[in-house]
Amino acid sequence: MEEDLDKFITKGTMLIHSPETRNQILSLLQGRNPVESVASALVITVKKLDEVSRREGLEVNDSVKLKGSEELISQIIEVGKAADTLKDFDDDKKELAYSLGVQEYIKGEIQAGRINKQALAEEIKTAMEELPEESRKELDTQLKRINKTSELYGSSGGKTNKPPTNQPPPSPSGLMAGQQEATGASI
Repeated sequence: MEEDLDKFITKGTMLIHSPETRNQILSLLQGRNPVESVASALVITVKKLDEVSRREGLEVNDSVKLKGSEELISQIIEVGKAADTLKDFDDDKKELAYSLGVQEYIKGEIQAGRINKQALAEEIKTAMEELPEESRKELDTQLKRINKTSELYGSSGGKTNKPPTNQPPPSPSGLMAGQQEATGASI
């Protein structure tokens, strides 16, 4: 898997820095909502990598895409900062953009028929059940942080003046329900 991950990141890096894709990314990053713009740029990049791989008769493992996308989103943000298109894009916004990008990518793959939403829901459920207690606690902590951050930034991608609510974030099983909402899958 490490070799596949290296190839995915290398191809993604070359794609992001190619003139055509770089211009497309910069155009996207000039949108009104920087979080959504970065998420869209990530989705476009991963879809282009998918297209290239499929033309070569290969299918990139979803775990490779997820892990590799963490690096690619950092590069997209760097491109935006270097062009002075993204300002004050901190780690919280990066995390939100990554999460949104993954959700949008999954929706697109379901719509294209490449991901079976029922099978995905079962995989998520099984994976959550198999996680060690410590990992479930860590995931719960991450979900709380993401929830608090999303409340701080609101739908505009900029910080709001409202304090976060004390509403609890979704539990890992709630995350599956949220994924169910986003994908239309039922568990």
